[in-house]
Amino acid sequence: MSDYLRNSSDVVVGDIRPRRTSVAATHLSRDVDLSKATWHGQPKFDRGLKLLMFEHVSPVSQIREERRTTSTVDEILLILWRNLRVAWITKEENKALTKLGYDSRRPTPLRAYAEAGILLT
Repeated sequence: MSDYLRNSSDVVVGDIRPRRTSVAATHLSRDVDLSKATWHGQPKFDRGLKLLMFEHVSPVSQIREERRTTSTVDEILLILWRNLRVAWITKEENKALTKLGYDSRRPTPLRAYAEAGILLT
């Protein structure tokens, strides 16, 4: 399940809802339009994957756990619609989320990003 969620995020999510980008990631990416960039394309503009992260705003493990509480396809689709969002952030911003305890659990994802000082556009 986790692999399906990760892979769909790279391909499908960008078509359904725009990829978000932190202000800091935008500055680091220089001339790359991160709203169209995918994880698979990252090595072309971030050699060695040293600067940026293609992050699930709601962690995949959290989405997977919430899915386990459902029994119908409609409920699963609603969970995916609410939670399957991705954002480009910097490695430093990701460390800030982790330091605050938001590595695999973010009850209120956008609040977690705000607490970590991450401004998404």
